[in-house]
Amino acid sequence: MNKEAIPASGRTATDDSLRVERTEADSELSQARDSIEREADEAAEGARQQADEHLQDARALADAELARAGATPGMRAAARAEQRTEDATHEVERAAVDEAIQQERSQRRHAVGDVLLHERAETDERLWSERARADDAFERILDELGEAVRLRDSFLSIASHELKTPLTPLTLRLESLARDAAKQPDSPFSRRVSSYIDTASRQVGKLAVLVAGLLDVPRITAGSATLELVPVDLCEILGTLEARFRPRLLKAGSVLTLDAAGPLLGNWNALRLEQAISHLLDNALKFGAGSPVLVALKISAGFARVSVTDHGPGIPEEDLERIFHRFERAVPDRHYGGLGLGLYRCRSIVQFMAGTLSVQSTLGQGATFVIELPLPEVRAQGAVQAEPSTKPSSER
Repeated sequence: MNKEAIPASGRTATDDSLRVERTEADSELSQARDSIEREADEAAEGARQQADEHLQDARALADAELARAGATPGMRAAARAEQRTEDATHEVERAAVDEAIQQERSQRRHAVGDVLLHERAETDERLWSERARADDAFERILDELGEAVRLRDSFLSIASHELKTPLTPLTLRLESLARDAAKQPDSPFSRRVSSYIDTASRQVGKLAVLVAGLLDVPRITAGSATLELVPVDLCEILGTLEARFRPRLLKAGSVLTLDAAGPLLGNWNALRLEQAISHLLDNALKFGAGSPVLVALKISAGFARVSVTDHGPGIPEEDLERIFHRFERAVPDRHYGGLGLGLYRCRSIVQFMAGTLSVQSTLGQGATFVIELPLPEVRAQGAVQAEPSTKPSSER
């Protein structure tokens, strides 16, 4: 695995840590250099002041001795001339000492600079070595995660196929029982098994949906899922779904309002699009708890916009994006069934058709899921109007 695959956030954190450590090392070395130079300057200045003080004391002592000896003006003039000569000599010596101090300071600065460069080189080598180890650790973690995902997807594929195998004969057997019961609707046999058949059929349907979701995950993850896009009437799909959901709506005491007029044609996959919208309707009924459900179809900026609105408990803001990830849920498992794959599949399906799936929600005020699909440049006449009429399903 190349280093470009390493997450940018992880490498940035490592670089920041190394940069801080190098800055601290440079600061320590710079402080040490300044401290050495400051101590040397203070020692040189102290020696110079001490020499000046000794010279002043010597002159005062010489003047006092001349005064006690009764020196003549000529002798005093000669003594002052000698002092000037000594001062000149002293200045020359001081200049020589100052030059020597400056040379020593320059040499010391170069020496400290060499030490600083050496220390920085060692620090850089250590830091780059640490970064290389961190990169290697990232690569190992990514490899392990990739292998874990591969094994998981392999398990899901095998498990879903094994689960799907008995569903077909079970479904056929239930259909056969339903036909036998329908032939003698007033018989004790029909009255006894009809409710059982309905319940079993619904549960088998739910299991089939879960198995289909498990089968889709490895294909979507691997990028091997393909969809055939053909001209599709989106209004017809919504009408079909409304008719299919009507019995469940009546049983739940809910009303589905379909806000659409058609036809609205586009290059999509009818089966997969129906699966995505059907899952959104399932969620609306599940979480709406009998409240009205609104399905609206609009055209906006070259996109077909399908929205499904419920009046359930809503979704916390921090979960609005997370719920579209694999095996993620925003509700407790003990209250609601499922594997946390439905919305992941829905978004993947819509993205395969170059569309988007998003959600808007406020806690306590329900949620609105929005599918946006690109429309062809030329649409059939009689497409969805900007403000179509609405008609509750109970009136259809």
